[in-house]
Amino acid sequence: MRPKEVTGWISHARSGGPQPPIVDVFSFAARWWPWWVEINPQWRVRMGTTVKRLAKEGEGDWDLLASTGPNGMLNVLICLRWWVRRPARG
Repeated sequence: MRPKEVTGWISHARSGGPQPPIVDVFSFAARWWPWWVEINPQWRVRMGTTVKRLAKEGEGDWDLLASTGPNGMLNVLICLRWWVRRPARG
């Protein structure tokens, strides 16, 4: 479920070099959101009309989010940074 840009970054030892190109932000978002839903605790996941959504409120164990590995949240945050810092289109 992880976006290919994150997988590529991880395979290159999470280098601090240039960010992966995010050519199409809509395509990236379409791959990022399902991954984010997938790694969230199950108690947050709700079925919308056509896709899974995350509950904005609720109580449960957040430790399951850590099951993505020691750098799980780092991967998410770096991914969001790429998204925000994508090159401007002219």
